[in-house]
Amino acid sequence: MKFIAIFLACIFALFSNAYAQTNGLKPYQKGDWKAITKPYAGHPLVIHFWGVTCSPCAREMPLWGKFIAQHKNAEIIFVQVDDVSVESAAKMLSNAQLKDANSYMI
Repeated sequence: MKFIAIFLACIFALFSNAYAQTNGLKPYQKGDWKAITKPYAGHPLVIHFWGVTCSPCAREMPLWGKFIAQHKNAEIIFVQVDDVSVESAAKMLSNAQLKDANSYMI
């Protein structure tokens, strides 16, 4: 019984750590487009495709962070399209003050 409790605690710690590192980045999968955009039907929505290795993206992401801070009701979805680690994408979002933004990673 003690072994099971320790095993479950380890599993919980691993998943908690993985979740914390993503800073809200959700995986984007085939067929997600309709599910992602449906709640915003009839409302203005910005979908920003960006990449960690994209120099213009690196310059503009902090501007998006400022925009969201000033426009709390703005509906913006960020989709990271580079083949990079979750940690790299999460770091860029965090540096741009976008760690809590609605973000997906392809």
